[in-house]
Amino acid sequence: MSSSDEKLMILEFYLIEHCCEELLSICISYCTPGIKYFRFNSYLLGTNGNKIECSYQEYTNECKEGTKFVLFPAKSKLLEERQIYLPNDVLSLHCECAFSMGIAFEGIEKINRGITSTSLRNRVVESRQVDTSNALRYDLESMYNQKLFSDVKLRTKSESFEAHKGILSARSPVFRAMLTTAKEKRKECDILTDLDAGIMRRMLLYLYTDTLEDLKWESAFKLYVAADKYQILPLKDSCSTFLVSNLTKHNVCKVLVLADMNQDKDLKKIAQDYILKHDQAIFASNEWKLLLDTHTKLVAETMHLKYSNE
Repeated sequence: MSSSDEKLMILEFYLIEHCCEELLSICISYCTPGIKYFRFNSYLLGTNGNKIECSYQEYTNECKEGTKFVLFPAKSKLLEERQIYLPNDVLSLHCECAFSMGIAFEGIEKINRGITSTSLRNRVVESRQVDTSNALRYDLESMYNQKLFSDVKLRTKSESFEAHKGILSARSPVFRAMLTTAKEKRKECDILTDLDAGIMRRMLLYLYTDTLEDLKWESAFKLYVAADKYQILPLKDSCSTFLVSNLTKHNVCKVLVLADMNQDKDLKKIAQDYILKHDQAIFASNEWKLLLDTHTKLVAETMHLKYSNE
């Protein structure tokens, strides 16, 4: 619809079969004849409302009725990476159209932009304001999701991830060292990792966008280990902050061991202070009894702090 609610065009979305793949397609029918120029941008709205460009079409001659083209990606790709493309099992598309009926005067084209309603128009304005301040993050995430010019694969036991040497090297000194060895200087290379696929996916999202989505205690714990291994200090700090904010008598022993193994003095002190503050409940817990069997020296050190402070 135009801003005056005049019907300008109809967009129809459907699936087509092509080479054993189901592809998301669009057919555009014009309600106003004589369009001389038409431009169409479509984006998938991923997690947190970020836009992932999936199609760009531009026609400079008179447009034909029922123009059809395929959107990226295929249905199988959408389902395979549903955590990116289908948050909450909902596929959301953002479409931008611009077209001209011809020359208005002195060679300047008159462009009409169609937005369905005032509420949607306001949402698009808000989205553009957000995109302006986060353009680089969105562009990098789009480059990663679409695997544009990727030149390295990170392999886990169950899955491989395509990435970019430049991004990995800039964000992690460990990746930089791995990628600059003589063996890895070839154009494309594989890196084997011991991370599970879910943690690798989250870590890469952070490397490209500086975001942590839907963080839970277990994933924060594993991401902390990964961040320490690859020396991604901002990610390690974020995970540490999350773990500290969610300490309980049932998980503090696990955090204490984690901090001790990774020589994180700050996190270790926080865990020990928490234990001493809730000593009766924690000393009676099964987690503390297990810690007595597996990390006797660490238990003795913590108990020493209790009695030295009295």
